[in-house]
Order: sequence, then C-alpha cells, then structure tokens
Amino acid sequence: MSKSAQSKLDALLENVKVQNKTNKNEISKYLSSIPISKRKEIEDLENKGYTIFEIKNNQPQYRKVFNSDAAIAMEVDAVRAGGELGLTLDGEGMNIGIWDGGLIRTTHQEYEGRIKYFDSSGSTVFSNHATGVAGTLLGTGLNPNARGMAPMAEGIAYNFINDTQEMIEAQMLREIVVSNHSYGLITGWNDGQWFGDESISDQEDWRFGFYDTNARTWDQIAIASPNYLIVKSAGNDRGDSGSGPYPSDGPYDSVAGASCAKNVLIVGAARKSTQGYENPNFINMSSFSGWGPTDDGRIKPDVVSIGVDIFTAAANDNEDYQTTSGTSFSSPAACGGLALVQELSQELTSSFLKAASLKALAIHTATQTGEEGPDYRFGWGLLNIKKACSYLLNRNQTDKQIVEANLSNNETAVFEIKPKDNTPVRVTIVWTDVSGNPVSASLDPIDLMLINDLDIRIKDENGNAYMPYILDPSNPALNATTGDNFRDNVEQIFIENAEERTYFVEVSHKGTLEGGSQDYSIIIDFESSDISLTNLFWIGGEGNWSDPAHWSLSSGGTTANMTPGLEHRVIIDDNSMLNGSSIFLDSNTTVGAISSFTNDTYTFDLGNFELTNHGGLSMSSDLLTIKNGTIIQTNDEALSQNINLDNSQSENFNLILPKENNGQWVMLNATVHIGNLIINGGSLSIDNVELNVGAIKTDSDNGMPTFNMTNSNLYLRDEFDIENMNDFNANRASRIYVENTDQDFELKIGDRRMNIPLSIINSIINIESSNSVFSEISTAFSSFNLINDLTVEIFNSEGTLDLGFNNGETLTVLNEMSLRNDSETVVINDYSGNVSEIFIEYRDKLCFDNMIIDNVNLAGNASVSVGTNSTLTNSSGWSELECSQLLFSDFEGQYLCTNGFSEFNDLSQGQIDSWEWSVDGVITSTNQHLTYSFDNIGEYEVGLLVSDTNGNSSRFVQAVSIAASTLDPNRVIESNATTLASLKLADAYQWYKNGNSIPGETGRTYQFNGEEGSYCVVTFDSDCNRKSEVLNLGVTNVEESDLASIVDIFPNPTSNNLTLRFYNISDFNYAIYDALGQKKLSNKVINSPLIHEIDLNEILPGIYFVRMKINQKTYAFKITKI
Repeated sequence: MSKSAQSKLDALLENVKVQNKTNKNEISKYLSSIPISKRKEIEDLENKGYTIFEIKNNQPQYRKVFNSDAAIAMEVDAVRAGGELGLTLDGEGMNIGIWDGGLIRTTHQEYEGRIKYFDSSGSTVFSNHATGVAGTLLGTGLNPNARGMAPMAEGIAYNFINDTQEMIEAQMLREIVVSNHSYGLITGWNDGQWFGDESISDQEDWRFGFYDTNARTWDQIAIASPNYLIVKSAGNDRGDSGSGPYPSDGPYDSVAGASCAKNVLIVGAARKSTQGYENPNFINMSSFSGWGPTDDGRIKPDVVSIGVDIFTAAANDNEDYQTTSGTSFSSPAACGGLALVQELSQELTSSFLKAASLKALAIHTATQTGEEGPDYRFGWGLLNIKKACSYLLNRNQTDKQIVEANLSNNETAVFEIKPKDNTPVRVTIVWTDVSGNPVSASLDPIDLMLINDLDIRIKDENGNAYMPYILDPSNPALNATTGDNFRDNVEQIFIENAEERTYFVEVSHKGTLEGGSQDYSIIIDFESSDISLTNLFWIGGEGNWSDPAHWSLSSGGTTANMTPGLEHRVIIDDNSMLNGSSIFLDSNTTVGAISSFTNDTYTFDLGNFELTNHGGLSMSSDLLTIKNGTIIQTNDEALSQNINLDNSQSENFNLILPKENNGQWVMLNATVHIGNLIINGGSLSIDNVELNVGAIKTDSDNGMPTFNMTNSNLYLRDEFDIENMNDFNANRASRIYVENTDQDFELKIGDRRMNIPLSIINSIINIESSNSVFSEISTAFSSFNLINDLTVEIFNSEGTLDLGFNNGETLTVLNEMSLRNDSETVVINDYSGNVSEIFIEYRDKLCFDNMIIDNVNLAGNASVSVGTNSTLTNSSGWSELECSQLLFSDFEGQYLCTNGFSEFNDLSQGQIDSWEWSVDGVITSTNQHLTYSFDNIGEYEVGLLVSDTNGNSSRFVQAVSIAASTLDPNRVIESNATTLASLKLADAYQWYKNGNSIPGETGRTYQFNGEEGSYCVVTFDSDCNRKSEVLNLGVTNVEESDLASIVDIFPNPTSNNLTLRFYNISDFNYAIYDALGQKKLSNKVINSPLIHEIDLNEILPGIYFVRMKINQKTYAFKITKI
C-alpha cells in the first residue's frame, strides 16, 4: 500500500472513530432524556433485531439486517469445475468480508473452519439471517441446493455496529477485496410502525433516496481503498405499509442510507424463473426490493440477483437449513459471484481488478431485464458471472478492452475502434467519485451528489455522435433514453448495429476535476473488423502438438481435427486430462494466444522448437514446467497484452520479444523463472514481479525495444546487456541481484542512467558502460571490475572486495561510500599498471582499514583514512593517519540574512588546535565558531581552516547565500525609568549591553534599572535575526569631527596603529568592539602624554566601534582596520 493511500485511510479512520464516539454519546444522552414508556418501545424494537446506531433530528436511527437457484440465474456453474468455460473457480484463496447484525453459526457443516470472527460484539445467540448470508456466500454444497457462490473462500466476519471503522481497518490489513452488507436503515413502514419524521414530511420518509453522512463515509472508504468493492443490499422497503395515515413505501424512491452511496454496488432482488433467464421478459421483480432513484436522480440498485425463496444454511444446528427471501440474500449471491471474478483475474494477470473495473464489468455483462438500457427497478440488469468471466478470458485490449486510466483536468482521452459491420458496440465507464456533500434533512432534495462529472461519447468518422443512457427521475417508470448523464458515476453507450468504419470513444469531463484528475475504468466491447480469435482446447491427455486429435472447439469436447494457428487461442484446462503427463511441441508453430487454467501437474516440452505467440500468454501454475525451447511473443499492433508465467517452473526455456514486434507486453504481480529473456523489439513492462533469469539482453541494435520495471526484482546469473536497448526504465523500489555466479557476469549498460540499485553477492562482475550513472551499487564478498568510467550515487561494500580498474578509469561516487569489511581485505587496483581514480563528490570524513591500494588515486571532497593496517602503492590522496587524527573541516550556518548576526557553527573532526575563518578570502576570526554581520544580500564564500599541532590542516570553503532579512528594522524604547522594550514583536529576543549578550534576557522587555550603557536587542524568526539600533544611555554618539576640540584621531582607516592627540587631556579609558559587539581591546590611561598610540595589530581587518570615556562623559565613534 502506498504512503498516500495509507495516509488517506489513517485520516479517515480517525474521523470515523470520532463520529462513532459522538454517535454513542448522543444515543446515551437521548436514551437518558426520554420517558420510561419511550425507552420500553425502543427495547421492544431491539428485541425484534433493530439496532440504534445514531440520533438524527432528535430521532433514533435504526438498522435492521435485511442458492443453487441464484447460481443458476447468474450462470455460476459455467465457471466451476466441469463448467462450460473450462474453469475451476471456487473462491479458494479469497477472503470475503461479512458484516451482519447477528452471530454466524461458524460450525455449520457448510463452512466449518472457514469463517474468522473479528467482532461478534459479545453476541451468543446464533442468527438465522447471518448464518444464511454466510451460507449463500460460502456454502460448500454438502446439501447441493445450499451451495454458496464461493464454496472454498474464507469469511472475515464482523458485527455491523462499528462497520465503517472496521471496513477501514480491514483495508489497512489488506485482507479483503469484496465484502457483503445485508442490512440498512429502518425507514418508512416496518412491522406495522412508521419510522418517518412527520416534522419534515408525513407523506414519505425523507430518508428514502437521501444521500446522508453514512453514504458519504462509505464513498470515502471506497475512495481511500480503490481495490475494494463494497456490495450492499438495496433493502426490502418497497410496498411496506401499516394501519396509520401515512402512505405505503415506494414503489420508486425506496432505497435509503448507504444504499444511496455512489461507489458501492447496490444489489436488488429478482424472482427465480422457471423459463430461464435469456429472455428479459422471464426475469421478474420481487415484491419487496427497493427501487431508485436517489433524490438527485441516480440509478439504484446497480444490479439484481435472485433473492426470493433462497435455500441456505440455518442457525438451529450445524445441519440446519432454511428457505428465505430478501435483498439480504441477493446481495451475498452477487458478492460471492464477484469474488470468483476476482479469483479469475488473479489467475489471468496475477492482480485483482480495481473496484471500479469490477463494478463496470458487473454492469457491462449483466443480463438484460426489461427494455434495453437501465431502469430504476433492476438497475443495469441481472448479474451474470459467466459473462463477466468470459469477458476476462477474451480480454485482449483490442475489441475486449478493460482500461484502468486517469483523466487530468482539461484532458480528453480517445480510443479508436473499428467494429465489424452490423455488430454491436457497448462501452461502460465507472469511476470512484469524490464523496458528495450531504444537505440538511429535507424531502427529496435534488442537489447533485456527483462531484467529478466524467462523460463518454462515441463519434464516428462521418461526424455522428452517440450518447450514453439516461433516465428521467421525474418520470421514473419511463424507459431509458440517451443524452447527457450529469448524475451518475456510471455511464454506458450501446450501438446496436455499428457500421464498418472508424469510431472514436471519447472520455472527457465537465468543469474542474476536484483533486486535479480522476481515475476511471472503461470497458470497450465490440467485434473487431480484424480477425478475432477462436478458442481451441487441448484434449486427450499426453500427446504431440501437431496431432489434430488433441484439439477441440469446446472444453473436453470431441476432436476438431485441426491444429492451432494464428487465428486460435489455445486453452489448456482441467478437461485436458493431463494429470502428470506432457504436451510435446514437435515443430515451429504460431498461435494467437495461450491460456492454461488446469490444476493438473503437467510439462509443456517445447522440444527445442519455437512457439510464436501473437497474444496473451497465461501459464501460471507451480504444477506446470515449461522446458527445452523458446516462446516468441510478437504482435504487429501496439497492443497491451499480458504475459503471466507466475510460479511456473522453467528448464532451459527462453522468452524472446523479436525485433519485428510492436507489442506492449506486461507482467504483473508474479514470480517468474526463465532461462534467458531476449528483448529485441516492442516493450516489456513488469510491475511487482520477481524475475529469475539467466540473462537479459538485446541482440539487435535497431529494434527499438523498451524494458520498464516498477517495484520489481531481477535475479540474474549470466548476463545483463542492454547496451543496444532503446529505453530502460526502473524505479528505485526495483533492484537487480547478481548472486553466487559460477562465472564472470557481464553487465553492459551503454550510456544511460540506471535508477535501479544493483546488488552483487559472492560473484565476479564486469561492468561495461559509457559514462553511465548508477543510483546504487552494493557488493558483498565479490569482485567488481570496471571497464569504463562509471558514476554511482551510492557505493556500499560488505566483506571482501576486489575493485578492479582496467586502464585508467574513474569511478565517481556522488552521495555515499561505505566499505564494511571488518578484518576482511579490500583490494583496489588498476591491474594495467596505469593510474585510475576514485573521485568522491560529496563531503565527508571516511575511515577504512585493511586495504591494499595500487595505482588508484583519491580525489574529490572527502577526507579518507585508510588506517594503519593498509598498504598504499603509487596512490595519492589517501591518508594513512588514524581515523581519530584525520582532520576534516566542516561547519553549518544559520540566520543567513542581512542586518543580523549570521552564525557559523564548527562541526569539524579530528584533533584540532586552531581555527581560522574567512569571508571572501579575508580572515575574520580565529574563534571556534563565527558570528558575522552581512550588510548586503548576495553570495559569499565562507571558509574554515582547521589545524593540529603537527602541521596538518583541512580547509572547507562553502558558498553561502545571504538573503534580505525577513524582519523589520527595530529600535529599543524606554518603557519607563527602569524598563527597555523592543518596539517590534518577534518570535524570540536576545538583549545586549555594551556589545555583550545578557544571559537569560530573552523577552521583549529588559529591566535595565537606569544603568547607563549601549543597549540593543536582537529579534528572531525561523529564518533570520536582526539587530536593533543601539540605544545609548549616558553615552554620546559623535562623529570624529565633533571630537576635534578634545582629540584628533588618525589615521582612519588604519593598517596598524591608531593615534590619539589630545588637547589638555591626560586621563581617559577606551574599549574597542567589533561589529558583533564583542570587546577586542580596552585600556585605562592615566597621565598620558598628549599623543597616545593604540596598537591594532592583534585584531583582524574590519569595522570597529570605540567607546571612550573622558571627564565622566562617554563618546562613541567608528574606525576601520585595513
């Protein structure tokens, strides 16, 4: 999980925890404020299974919990073992979240041992509802009529009381990709009682269709968890009534609460059909399932499943069953079916579909109910798991596309398609929209909850435009028409009879996208005018590829008396009856695509021939071994196709992307073993892949191949040669490993930047490059031979190292170099006898030991000690001093602004005896730390020379940028006779008297108690400090000309002595301060001759201030030492 996604979940979790605590407090407060009779009514409702979860408008809000037949309707049997599609989907390895209001009998024979409870809220009474929901999802089928949709999946179960908080926490643990929620608000009529709020409306419960804060929270969870689809029942309110004056619920506008969320899949309930489900007229609505629209006109439910007379597990004992009805059971049927779709996606691509893609696929492949298009009763139709899985099987990114993309502000994405004449085109888009903004409680507010309004259009080359389906919420019974959909985050366009011409599918948006962009999933479904593939199934167990008797047009069917060609998708499934045997390729051959779905152990023996494949390659099973030959992946079109070899075993098996190849090949979320990978053309992108391969190389110099790596690792044995590759891209989260090679490993990278780190372990590696840059190279007990100059940002070594140079090369290290060899020996040598160089760009003090360095100089900005146990031969720049003795000059600056005191703090290392600071080459101080005042902005060179008593020294000169002060000019004011104050307000203060800081005086005011002196205050913010004007109390500031009647002062400027010539003055004292107020010289003179010399040779050049006291009067003036 990315840091950004984790951060979103963390923030949302805290908000939900606060809301849950607020809800509990408000419920407690409400219950304590109502009369006993009202509390008794609430207790009666709770005994019926009602649960208060919040107070709204001073009214309690209640929740209430709301199969073979369902499987038949959704055609689930087609994806099970022995089914029509040749699959064996059963949910194994899938975790399904179950939130419900009661306790599941987890020991029931239909799913014993497969449900893990995280929160049962202390309930000890088993619930028929919760047990039946779990059975619909997970039932093994010991009673075949009660078989669940995903009979081998595991359930992660919770009580619904803290559902939103727990949904977020489950996503943090990344446990589930789908979850079921068969409960909802108690609204309108329920058990003969009306639960509306007549202060808002006495004709309808205002909560029907209302997008509330709970719906918003569920949408926020979906936004923060893009791979997690929440599946929820639509509710059973339609048609409910009672004996009071209020109208019955519905029929339209009868869904409420989270069932009005945008990013959740809401499932309604249909009846079983005895006439099949192919004819829309045979699919009938239940009498209770909630209908849309929402108040802002959105389509709900999204889909329906069978929810009447469902036979499933019951709670009385471990072998108990029940027949029940409700959207509570259509929802888990849908949820379990969609878990199978995700299971297939994982098998095909090693990754799950995003939630928006899964929702789009469910809607796109739903069986039509009623008239063409959606309605507010069935949504988009009856969920069909067979069609959804079939679409995944046939997905080819040509005419069966699922695209997960991102649309930026002001962008229009365009997809070009060329359908066959007189064939249908269907395009569906779904996006996980930003959560809406609930309005105050009111009846049927039409405020739109859609935030980022994406649009799809199809335009043809003749200028015709095709619009998506829309419904009219003001006339909800009307059939769908087409037009601009500005309400839903689901849109679909259907062209019944396309003509053979070019069409353009456009994705655009209205207004400005919140967040700057919007992820979306789009399904583009048509029959291409180009050749489409025909499925050809392997049958009959072991045999030769060229034997026509082993190929059938259906899974486990009769022989087709043909062999695969370019127009065929080869499918190997459980009906291939392999079970430990082999398929032998007995000649070079070409096919359109290859998919293997069998759970049998088998070997695909290529017989040292070449199998050329123009489409997707899916052979992912640890029970499969591919050996003795080559698979060539090629395609003339720039189409994205998956290569899925996850966990399959490899023996002498090579994969080639040839030069004559425009295919865009993708590996995702897999562990792959290949002999050699040769990339001469097209592109290969791997994401979250562990790729074990002997060699990766590009043989051709004009095939324009591209290799992209994201969050993946390469484990190489022999060679990595991308010198002739057009483009190689890898992020820092990827890595190349060369481990335990039994021969020299050749790495040729040409002239390119390698962002990917390289690890070399117990190996010998030769790196040939052209001034390339590596982000990181780490070695352990290895030999590292440099053929050309190389730059590396980070170079680390552990244990022994033999760093060899070939003929005067330079290894440049930019950011970090460490040799952790303990007592092991590090050898650095130019074996040609010429002199090579290691240039360390960054500044640091490095200490090594046990080194043998021959013919390799050190240069750059680091000080390096090789210790006392090393040997240097014909190698300059290295220090043989002990680490503790090696000098390293260093400092850092702060408050780098004008008109203040910039501070430079010594950070030097070594046995230092003296310091010498300079600014632009002029020596300014010999203190350990430097404080300096800059009058003007600009660049200055600040230098520090440190020396020891043995004559060793180290100098560091750093360019320092001085900025204008961020603080306003300031002055000191007399607040009263005893108090001084800073005129300006600041973050911090420091008071000075006569140039010296006053310890502890860091407030805005200072109690000076009337003492004379020169006072100033330095103010601080986070970036700068600034010295105020000096306030002289009892001190007279004069120019030199004003002292003419008393004393002549010359020369000024002066290079050594300052001469004072007095008139009738013999007693005086003086003190000389630098620009920072530090006293440099002082003296008290009695009976002085008329001419007095002050020796300035002990102070550095600069500007100084003199305070002189004559006849009880103090004067101040400025001098310059040059």
